[in-house]
Amino acid sequence: MSDHGHGGNKYVSLLQEFSIPLLVGVVAALFCANVNYELYDKLVHGTWSYITGEEYHGHGHGGHGETHGADSHLADGHGAHDDHDKQHDDHADHDDAKVSSGHGGDHVWWHHYATLHFLINDIFMVFFFGIAAKEIAEAFLPGGALNPPSKAINPLLGTIGGVLGPVGAYFLFNGIMGQPDWGNGWGIPTATDIALAWLIARLVFGNGHPAIAFLLLLAVADDGIGLMIIALFYPTAPPVWMNLLWMVPGIAIAYTLRRMNVKAWVPYIFIGGAFSWWALFSANLHPALALVPIVPLLPGPKRDEGLFRDDIT
Repeated sequence: MSDHGHGGNKYVSLLQEFSIPLLVGVVAALFCANVNYELYDKLVHGTWSYITGEEYHGHGHGGHGETHGADSHLADGHGAHDDHDKQHDDHADHDDAKVSSGHGGDHVWWHHYATLHFLINDIFMVFFFGIAAKEIAEAFLPGGALNPPSKAINPLLGTIGGVLGPVGAYFLFNGIMGQPDWGNGWGIPTATDIALAWLIARLVFGNGHPAIAFLLLLAVADDGIGLMIIALFYPTAPPVWMNLLWMVPGIAIAYTLRRMNVKAWVPYIFIGGAFSWWALFSANLHPALALVPIVPLLPGPKRDEGLFRDDIT
């Protein structure tokens, strides 16, 4: 990428290259959570109350985005702690009382959906997984690290170890130094933090290295299994499997756009992807993987060009 006439692109590419926003966000969140957890909780989970100045009673209003996920969501350990469930029920009762009394009733619904937590985990993570899926899809093209597709067998088999290995380690260490009532937390270590793993891999191997595509396919497949583990073993709402049929028109729309040789990616993402997102969300499954079946249908190069292979020097 030449920065001639586009000096700003060089800095944007540098930020992207080294995932500066990700690192800044991680450090800022850790600092805030450890210095002033109440402020952190209100900013992240009670954003609407923070903006409006309404009284906030702590995390536990409930809602879709607070109950599912693959990376940060599994780390919450939902279903593993009875005291968390009790707190959730207490806050749910509190919200019911507010609605029935009319106090703040117009805003109760927004207590969850107008939060940074929902925006990041249910919206932004969709685009992040979409970027990872694009890198994987390009790796399957001629010249790519996963072409021919038989090369994908190893990372997919590695996914099995990436799930069973952490589960075995969890039971081993919990049996040695843990507590019996922690046994239900075995699903927590099955997820792969794709964002940080991707960053470290790019720093170690460099952009365009075959190991990047290997890692991304393994991590996305691993998190797909993690999502299913949450849905089956840590449900806060029963999965509505029939609602997954909403994904069919989404894929059909993307396929039709591709057949019509539509080059712009916006209708693929915001029409086809919207159906896919709603399919997962309404089925009480986390929508992070909504773009994974849409991205392979996007118009793209005929050979693997990589997503981060531009020369930024």
